[in-house]
Amino acid sequence: MKLFSILGLLAVLSFSVIAEEKGYTGITLEVGVSGFFSPELTSAEVKKIDANSPAEKVGIKTGDKLIAIDGCKIPGCPAQEGKKLISKLKGQVLPLILQRSDGSEYSVSILVE
Repeated sequence: MKLFSILGLLAVLSFSVIAEEKGYTGITLEVGVSGFFSPELTSAEVKKIDANSPAEKVGIKTGDKLIAIDGCKIPGCPAQEGKKLISKLKGQVLPLILQRSDGSEYSVSILVE
């Protein structure tokens, strides 16, 4: 009985640590994907930016398109890789290359909160 209690406590502690480390950028994306067995990102557009979020602080705007996530170019970035790269933990830096509606490209580094 004690072993079960200790294992249960460890599971709860592990979950708490993981939940606390998950990062927040304040970006909502609309993502296009192509392929079934090895899906790739075909597009990623910023649909919403939360007020006072890390994304707003670095100047990202609604309608901007992601060109690269931490060096993985879109289109062509494997979907699983893109998901992993954009899911940073609190305190990590998320480098992005984006494109405005006028075609100009810019780079940002978001400090994930």
